[in-house]
Amino acid sequence: MDENSKLLWRQLYFLTSTIADFEPWNLFFEDLPFVMLLEDQKTSLLFSFLLPSSGQYAIACYVGEKAYTTARKLLTGKNYKEEPVFYLQTAMMALWGNREEISPSNRRRMKDLGIRCRGKGGWLHFQSFQPGLAPEDLTEEQATLLRDGLGNLLMMVQAAAQGKLPVNQEAGDFVMRFYDPDDHLYHTGVFPHMDFDQETYDEVLLDEDDFTRQLKAMPHRAYDLEMDWSYLSTPMKKGRKKFFPRLLLLTDGGTGHVFRSELLTPQEDIYNQVLNLLGEHIEESGKPKRLLLCDQELTGYVRDFCRVVDLPMVQRKHLPETNRARKYLLSQLLSQDES
Repeated sequence: MDENSKLLWRQLYFLTSTIADFEPWNLFFEDLPFVMLLEDQKTSLLFSFLLPSSGQYAIACYVGEKAYTTARKLLTGKNYKEEPVFYLQTAMMALWGNREEISPSNRRRMKDLGIRCRGKGGWLHFQSFQPGLAPEDLTEEQATLLRDGLGNLLMMVQAAAQGKLPVNQEAGDFVMRFYDPDDHLYHTGVFPHMDFDQETYDEVLLDEDDFTRQLKAMPHRAYDLEMDWSYLSTPMKKGRKKFFPRLLLLTDGGTGHVFRSELLTPQEDIYNQVLNLLGEHIEESGKPKRLLLCDQELTGYVRDFCRVVDLPMVQRKHLPETNRARKYLLSQLLSQDES
């Protein structure tokens, strides 16, 4: 590690530790965002103070409102699918954990920098989170962005903790720091509740071909098809990468019979995997009268496919037959592992 890298990481540890000295987890709600608007006036960093579990602390940095709103939905919603929701965020994290949770590369860096930690839950380290992947070390670029963001977060936390910023957390106020290009200065203020952008997913457009025209010509059969997926809570390893696989299920909406199940990995072409599975099911078992979904991302994948093949699609909050089937399959997998 060269001197510039050492300076970067020392600054990162110093800023994070200084923020922690204010004990922000005891001062601020978890859903109180501290917002840093970058100089381009387009990109924002949103910070939250999280308590992943008893005795653990984290500072989460989300790049953009979508990453923040998705994380809040994951962390506060009912986890019907029993997914590892904390690991499904898109974020850079400063975490305090136990020594055994620290990666070898993080431990080497701490040794090189002379950083000493001790005690249960007292080991400060930094990780990057991406949905479906086990946490990884920050890249140099991520570390630089996080350092710059934490420098501004420290100013916001200090002002709020000292009462210089009257934050009404119950009313949904939030703190923002931004650069004003007119006076070339940074300003910090409290702003009333703001509705952040809702979680959205891109829709994938599909061209018609002989196969989809064949599916379109098929009559509808008298059954509903539920389609859903969920991340498994136990990571797997492929090569040098650890990941959380996704279990994709096609289930009869009336009987709970599982037509098809597939484990998907982040390295695969997820979109084609999903459409191939759905198309093959329709070809072999007949076209259902309706396709029932509850996952917005999955809906974005199949919406245009359903339009092309004339398959009515219905969005539901929950899919009870799929939930029951998932619990049974996961219990079977768990019993196999134990044996």
